[in-house]
Amino acid sequence: MSHDENLRTRLRVGTREEHEALDAKLSELDLRSPDGLSRFLQLQAAALPCIRISEGVARSADLADDLLACLRLDLAVLGVDELPGGPVVEVHALAMDYVVLGSRLGTAVLRRHWADAADPLVQRANRYFDTPARPDLWRAFCVETAEMAGEGDFADRMVRDVRALFTLYDDCAGMALKAGRPIDEFT
Repeated sequence: MSHDENLRTRLRVGTREEHEALDAKLSELDLRSPDGLSRFLQLQAAALPCIRISEGVARSADLADDLLACLRLDLAVLGVDELPGGPVVEVHALAMDYVVLGSRLGTAVLRRHWADAADPLVQRANRYFDTPARPDLWRAFCVETAEMAGEGDFADRMVRDVRALFTLYDDCAGMALKAGRPIDEFT
């Protein structure tokens, strides 16, 4: 790692492999179908309640609560149960912010795929995708972490915590891919 590297860059570089593996798993889901959308929403709803802040105050905490409520409403629209969550993962607030706020940016891309759905059931399950991304919170996170050192014990801890969150989401994605059921009877 370069001595000039900041924490934001270190997080992106240091967790790229886990992030790409999760993205690859998510790309298997067709968000335009009730089944693909339900699995995507299930994995999100399984992971969010498992995140615990061990230190700091997460900018994303209220957003995460709102997202979980929206996920549950959308799953109800689809007639699909939540999956059991994984083990609790305790992380620093900045790690949660990196994953939750960063994922909302990625959701903007996923939203375009979901919005192309012709299925009226999929279109009615709109709360998660209609939740604002909160770029103001992401910008504040970026400003803060751009001023923090990318080396040292704290930076190492942040990388471990973000990796643990990606592992949590990956595990929940695996459960959703296995547990998903065709729900063609709703279409």
